[in-house]
Amino acid sequence: MIRAALEAICMQSADVIEAMAESSGVRVKSLAVDGGASVNNFLMQFQSDVLGIRVERPTTLETTALGAAFLAGLSSGVWADMKELSLLRRIDRVFNPRMTKATRLELRFEWKMAVSRARGWAEPRVTSSSHSGTRAFGPNHNLRG
Repeated sequence: MIRAALEAICMQSADVIEAMAESSGVRVKSLAVDGGASVNNFLMQFQSDVLGIRVERPTTLETTALGAAFLAGLSSGVWADMKELSLLRRIDRVFNPRMTKATRLELRFEWKMAVSRARGWAEPRVTSSSHSGTRAFGPNHNLRG
C-alpha cells in the first residue's frame, strides 16, 4: 500500500510535467526536488524512472526558507546576483533513470488507463431505484443521507 502511494505521487508528478511540456513545447531535461518527501530514495528513483530524466536532490531539503534568505541577501547586497547564488547550490544525490523505455511507457500507459477508469466513479447520482434521499456512489454502493 505504501509503495502504491509513492508510485502514485510520481505518476501524478509525471502527468503535470508532461502537461507542462506539451503546452510550452519545452522538454524537461532534469528535475530539481526538495521538501520532506525527497528524502525517500525509492520515491526519487521511481520519479527519475517514470520521467526518464535526471532527478537532483539538494543537501538542503527545505528550500522555501533558503529561498527567502537568498532574496533577503540579494536585496541587501550579501550576494551580487543570481549567478553568484547559483554557486552555493549543493547536490546531495543524483538519481538517473534505470528503467527501460519500454517499461516506462508500459507503466505510464497502465497509469493513464487506471485514471481513465476511475474518473467519475465517486460522483453522487440519484438512481431511479433508490429511495428518496439515497445517493449511489460508484458501482453497487448506496449511502443514505
